[in-house]
Amino acid sequence: MGKRSRRKADGPGKPTLPLVEQYRPKRWEDIIGQDKVVKQVMTVAKRGLGGWGYWISGVSGTGKTTIARLIAQELADPFFVEETDARELTLPKIRGQDSRSMASFLTRPTV
Repeated sequence: MGKRSRRKADGPGKPTLPLVEQYRPKRWEDIIGQDKVVKQVMTVAKRGLGGWGYWISGVSGTGKTTIARLIAQELADPFFVEETDARELTLPKIRGQDSRSMASFLTRPTV
């Protein structure tokens, strides 16, 4: 068996993102082939997306994760969104992030 080739990193210490992450739609308008789902989500969004559970199902590669990320983006407070590379997580690190996030939330001034 030969060695697997790896793409070059973008810079020192920066791994290249997988193609699925590089080309994942970032806006509802960028989604292709899921017009019915996007229309349903937009209809529900008019009433408000918060406070509901959503069941997203389908075969591999149909955009379930992308739809879930876009719904989360609609709901999330931009100041509390933190993307984490799961390969670097440890239990203590997770616990530390939870306490910092909760502490900053509790001490955040109300507007």
